[in-house]
Amino acid sequence: LVWLAAALLLALAAAWAALAIFFPPARVRGLVQAQLSGALARDVRFDDASIGFWPPVRLTVKGLRLAEPGGFANGAALELPSLHLDLDLGALLVRRLEVRRLALENPKLHLVLRPDGSTNLDSLAATKPAGKAPAAAPFDLAVRELSISGGRLLLDDLKAGRRTALGIATKLG
Repeated sequence: LVWLAAALLLALAAAWAALAIFFPPARVRGLVQAQLSGALARDVRFDDASIGFWPPVRLTVKGLRLAEPGGFANGAALELPSLHLDLDLGALLVRRLEVRRLALENPKLHLVLRPDGSTNLDSLAATKPAGKAPAAAPFDLAVRELSISGGRLLLDDLKAGRRTALGIATKLG
């Protein structure tokens, strides 16, 4: 039993060391920036990104902001003080991003409904120019659980001339 426990501890230490070597803070920050820039057609900023190695393996992005159409001079469509992704370690090592739990803490979303039916969130997804391969292949993504706590939505309906604010909290599995 002692040898079994020692082998288990050694395997955990090896997995932790592999994560620390393969995903240092600068690389995590670069991966998050590349994935956000490649997936979104808007300016995106964040303060910090890190991976916590103690189970669950957790990717944390702090201070995430998504610009309104026209850039940050027009404000932020989304402000997310804290985003946590509890990751499946085995999938991560084979370049699949399997999220056991996605937690959004205190998100603020500004949604504008224009008279023509369009919104300020239209055309968020980045499209690659014809004939151009993406700079970095995106990760495959699967999410098992989503939780939102302390969320706020500010809805501006320009046609009706109405502004509505509401709170959002949910947990989906």
